[in-house]
Amino acid sequence: MGCRGSWPVSGAEYQEFGGATSCYILKRGGHAVILDCGSGLYRAKELLRDCDQIDVLLTHLHYDHLIGLLNWSVFPVQPRFYAQFGSWFGGETLTRFISPPFWPYTQQAELHEAASPGQVELEGGRVLFHPSNHPDGASILRVETEDGAVCAAFDYEHSAPFPGHMARDCSILLYDGMYTREEYWQHPGWGHSTWQKGCAVAQENRAARLIITHHSPERTDEALRALEREAAAAMPGIRFAREGDVLDLTPEEEKFQKKRGGKT
Repeated sequence: MGCRGSWPVSGAEYQEFGGATSCYILKRGGHAVILDCGSGLYRAKELLRDCDQIDVLLTHLHYDHLIGLLNWSVFPVQPRFYAQFGSWFGGETLTRFISPPFWPYTQQAELHEAASPGQVELEGGRVLFHPSNHPDGASILRVETEDGAVCAAFDYEHSAPFPGHMARDCSILLYDGMYTREEYWQHPGWGHSTWQKGCAVAQENRAARLIITHHSPERTDEALRALEREAAAAMPGIRFAREGDVLDLTPEEEKFQKKRGGKT
């Protein structure tokens, strides 16, 4: 539902790829698994309307991955949150984010701590957490279902080795392409990567599809289209995420499908 990094943006130059921050939703029947709660979560109310179970996986607690929680009414049932909170003072940090004076009401959340590294069993599959190379700590996620596996590396700086088992033979690799190669060298320690490194990770680990996400808030539609063309010349089949995309995990479906307003 959202694929922008760092902060939301709006304007005529952001219509194709969208301006909402990181939020992806895996849905099967009445069960939804939400990967981060950026501002993309705001438009998920209709998608989640028929859900009777919602599990939220948080990669970390930076604002661009939490701001969607300000619209708690998007959840038709009480969600369960899973994360490696560690030094973030546990769930208390999340509760403080949604409380006065930052917000006019307090919302209590059901929180579950994941080991580091470790796994969590969910209905219909499991989730692997692995520490990511990102300021203040973060996690790379691998969500395994009967339809396939998704690896989400939303915030990852490739100055540290990528944990290959997280992306191995996955159906979809969602990879942080915040910077161009030139920009990357100007931002050491900022916790982000490039589409070129995404290609390397995908190829080394036999990922079926590579989706570049966490687009720079300064990158317009025109600029992203140009980068996507450059990337496609290097790796056919690569795609830059667009807000509202639909990703089909079923093994027999190899074609990328797009549907505005659908699940992402």
